[in-house]
Amino acid sequence: MTDQRSVTEDAAELWALAIAIFGGEDGQAFWDTPHPMLNDHTPGEASAERTGRAEVERILRALEHGLPV
Repeated sequence: MTDQRSVTEDAAELWALAIAIFGGEDGQAFWDTPHPMLNDHTPGEASAERTGRAEVERILRALEHGLPV
């Protein structure tokens, strides 16, 4: 598996988590909307980098468990 494939798979898992948490349209809106905790990048953009993916996952896991972000 190449590094790029791994990045794509990781991002896809985070996207699926966003959809699971928010539902279809709201999950897509979360994925495509700049977020202040991601330096005003979208989760989709941030997921292109390892540190960004970690931060997106942290935000999603907090939301999944009803924690403030």
